[in-house]
Amino acid sequence: MMEIKFGWLKKLGIYNDKIIMITSSRTGMFGLASLSSIVFLSLIVDLVSPYNPIKGNLAQALKPPSLEHIFGTDELGRDLFTRTFVGARTSLLIALLGTGLGASIGTVLGLIAGYLGGAVDYSLMRVADALLSIPSILIAIALVAILGPSTTNIIISISFGLIPSFMRLTRGVVVQVKNMEYIIAAKLLGLSNFRIMFKHVLPNISYISISQFTLELGGSILMASGLGFLGLGVQPPYPELGTMIGTAKNYIGVAPYLILFPGIVLLLLALSFNLLGNMLRDIMDPTSRVNMK
Repeated sequence: MMEIKFGWLKKLGIYNDKIIMITSSRTGMFGLASLSSIVFLSLIVDLVSPYNPIKGNLAQALKPPSLEHIFGTDELGRDLFTRTFVGARTSLLIALLGTGLGASIGTVLGLIAGYLGGAVDYSLMRVADALLSIPSILIAIALVAILGPSTTNIIISISFGLIPSFMRLTRGVVVQVKNMEYIIAAKLLGLSNFRIMFKHVLPNISYISISQFTLELGGSILMASGLGFLGLGVQPPYPELGTMIGTAKNYIGVAPYLILFPGIVLLLLALSFNLLGNMLRDIMDPTSRVNMK
């Protein structure tokens, strides 16, 4: 078998066996293809579509799918194809920022709790347990209701709901890793706790956070869309998948395509991230690594 010559792939722990795992995972490849297609269309839709996603034309209202409007038009005559993929871009941006913020804070707090232990560990984990007892969507709804509906507040609310799960996950792995030989050796060399945590422990457990981050992206997109459906997300006339579906429910009897197409895109986004997360977890798990020369 031909050896991989790219050093950056080896630094990521991706060798020939990992490439085989990626290409042989049908579900993972389906998720990758679906996500890539949606992301690509979301990025180029402004360039290929002649229609404004916000400005309407009542003379074209509720037109069914046709060659001119392949997804049809909404109640204000706006092209649904354009709005769907601009909305998908908005949903993706909110999910990426919200999940990234929650993952970063949760991972750092979990790392500190697991490594230091004692009262710090106990205090942080009790807070995490209290937050985990409340569904994330309820936390998000409460925060948005208090702070007000805006893109920034949606990102904050999503991240706040994800922090405890990343704390718990990271803490559990750190407790196992901190007693390994290379950590003990670093302590004997007199390295500070900060350096050990962020230079030695964190890089060796990052695969857990990366795979969990990908898995949580699907849930974050659904959460952002759920807030939009309830009227607490991105506000009209700006397109977002959940907001579009929430508005379209009033026209389901006369124009079911208003829900169908944004719903399919939303489903594919959530499913793709879950499939990719499962694939990344299998690929990046160090227990599955094969030592390569």
